[in-house]
Amino acid sequence: FWKSLKTNTACTTTTVTIPATAYRTEDGKPGLTGVYFTNTAFSGAPAATRVEAQLGAVPGAGFFGTANRLPDSVGTGDYSARWTGALQAEDGGVHEFAISGAGALKVWLDGTLVIDDWTDRPMVSPFAPQDPAAAAKRATTVTLEKGKAHALKIESFHSAQVVAPLPPGLPPEFGRMMGSMVPTLSWRG
Repeated sequence: FWKSLKTNTACTTTTVTIPATAYRTEDGKPGLTGVYFTNTAFSGAPAATRVEAQLGAVPGAGFFGTANRLPDSVGTGDYSARWTGALQAEDGGVHEFAISGAGALKVWLDGTLVIDDWTDRPMVSPFAPQDPAAAAKRATTVTLEKGKAHALKIESFHSAQVVAPLPPGLPPEFGRMMGSMVPTLSWRG
């Protein structure tokens, strides 16, 4: 799962979801702490707080594999969410880092903003090509120390009004369902 990019020739376009074993909460337990709001402004009392084993889609049964869904108390309307904890790499060195999902996304590593795409984007349909400009805003390279717990913070908001066009034959609820999954944090190597 973990690939260090030692040379340019090692880089591929294969995206691999960061494994659950790489995440730790602030108190050292497995996972990341997610705080969810039912608005796009991170305001008011949280609708839910829970520990996510990992962020995003994991290969598994079914067409899309399995993916973390937003808490039921958030539903498919407007939301904002913040995940915090630590990321610990098995291999040190330069890693290509990418995040995908509906909404606007920011990623901080060790207190430094490393990905900043604060544009509310629709979930990209698996049947449609990805916008290269959007993908570029959601990827970066970072240097990680082997075994070090790097502080990680991810923020996202999404408006229920932002839904991608769907292929013919799929019901409108499909677009809302796709937008109700948490982002996927990945490595490319």
